[in-house]
Formats: sequence, structure tokens, C-alpha cells
Amino acid sequence: IVQRIVEGVIAERVAARGQQTRRKDKDLMRDTGGVSKGRDNEPDFKPPRDDVKERHRDRRKRPDEKDMDTNENHKDRPVKKPSRRPLEKKSSQAEKQVEKLFKVLLRGTPYAGKVFAVGGYVRDEVLGIDSKDLDVVIEMKGGAKKLTTFIHREFPGETTRPHQLGKYPIWAITFKDNVEHAGKTYRTKGAEIEVADSQKESFPDEDSRQRVTEPGTLKEDIERRDFTVNMLLKDLSTGELKDLTGTSVKDIKNGILRGHPGVDFDEILRQDPLRMIRLVRFQAKYGWKVPLWVMKAVRANAKRIDIISGERVRDEL
Repeated sequence: IVQRIVEGVIAERVAARGQQTRRKDKDLMRDTGGVSKGRDNEPDFKPPRDDVKERHRDRRKRPDEKDMDTNENHKDRPVKKPSRRPLEKKSSQAEKQVEKLFKVLLRGTPYAGKVFAVGGYVRDEVLGIDSKDLDVVIEMKGGAKKLTTFIHREFPGETTRPHQLGKYPIWAITFKDNVEHAGKTYRTKGAEIEVADSQKESFPDEDSRQRVTEPGTLKEDIERRDFTVNMLLKDLSTGELKDLTGTSVKDIKNGILRGHPGVDFDEILRQDPLRMIRLVRFQAKYGWKVPLWVMKAVRANAKRIDIISGERVRDEL
């Protein structure tokens, strides 16, 4: 903005000087009855060439206006659509490969039937769009640490050492390279997997969203989540969907944002007001419908958003 103002002022001064010069030249021509000439018998004033004026005009254009004139002459030229970043696409494909690996790897182990994909990964798969951010929940006390340790022992050179995320029972592991198992290669390089114990939670502090967790059942873990569209599970040892709410698949396909039918949604929002911002984000991203009773719960808890930091709201949006 400052640059454009400065350039505008300079241009105005140049134009003003040019007008003064032209007026003086006209006066001189009127007095002499002809064209005034300088030392080399050349006219003192030369009108700027058209190409010079054109370059000057182009310099004053805003960056987003720079090619506006030329684009008008190429309306039939095909417009290149923005493509997905290669890293995102690669990561998405890698996590799908991890899912295929788990289906074979977990068979016949203590983890079979206890490890599930959950949240956006399963939701996006039902929607028919690229699934990424593979979040895993395991119904086993201390299961997140046990499962990631098991994976690292199976593929020590291809995975990072498991590490805990914060104070909650969530463990992460990254695939540094592709892996081979049972004679087959899985292109897992770049996949980042987060595994959490199934848990239940409470919010003892009214003025913060800090939670206290303890081991819980898969049912309790689902009931603590925000919306039914994020509560659908996928058994990673069989590939079967598991809908503990009875409405998750239907709500994803029909585009409805609501809470678990067996849980007080007003309490869900009161405990963690950031979920109201998440509701807005999902509605804006997918164009999903928000039932009136959900909006009433949001209105009733709207002032609770004050306990959420601006940085957290920014990160959510």
C-alpha cells in the first residue's frame, strides 16, 4: 500500500511538471511564432513515446491487476486448476497403505478386533474423498504404547521410536520408509500414525477446557466426542465399519451435524466450547445442516467461548 501511494505521488508530480513544461513551451512558441529550439537545434520538449507511457502505466498496476489486460485476449485458454500438494497426496496414500498393512499384521495378535480408525479418516472415506490423518483408538489399557512398540519392533529400521504426545495416553509413530511383510511391499513412507487408548474424560475446572482422562470402554470413548459424523469406527483388523451411535453413517451421508443421541449435547459444548467453533468449520467446509436444537445449545453456551484462547480458535479455523 505504501509503495503504491509513493508511486502515485511521484506520478502526480511527474505529470504536474510535464504540464508546466508544456505550458511554458506553448507560451514560448506563441511568442516566437514557431517551435522553440535548444542548443542543438532540437525541440526543448519531446512528448513521451507511447511505449514509455505504457511501461509507466504497467508499473503502477497492482500485482493482481498486472495481467488483466492480456488475459482478456486469452479467454479460450484453459485454466489450470490448483492441484493438491504432492506431500499431502503422498501422506494420504501412505496412511492407506498402513491400513492395509494393519489388516494383515494384526491378524492372530492380541490387538485383533481392538484397534480402530476413528474420526475424520473414516468420515472422509464414507464421503468418498481422500482420507488422511489416520487416528487410531485401541480398546486396551496402555494399548497405545503397546501397539506402537509392537509396530516398531516389527519394523525397527523403517519406523521412528514411539513417543507420547503430552500427558494423555496418546502415542505417535512415523514410517520413515516402505515396509515389507509376508512377501508384500507396503508404501508406508511418510505416514504418521497417532494411537490413543479408549478413555473417558471429565472437566474439573469450569474456567478451562483442561480435561482429566482415565481408561474407558470403546463406548465411553465415542460418547465423549463432538459430533456423530466423527464417531464412526473402522476395525483395522477386518475393515468393517462399526457405528456405535446408530446414526453416524446416516448423518455423514445426509450431512447432519449433531451430538451423540444418548449424551447431553449441551453438556458436551459447555465442557469444551471449542466444539462450537468446530461446528462452524464443518458447516462451512461441507455445507452440512445444523438442527435447530443444536443451534439452541450453541446459543446457550456462546459466552463460554471466552475461556478459549484466540490462538486456539485461530488454529481450529
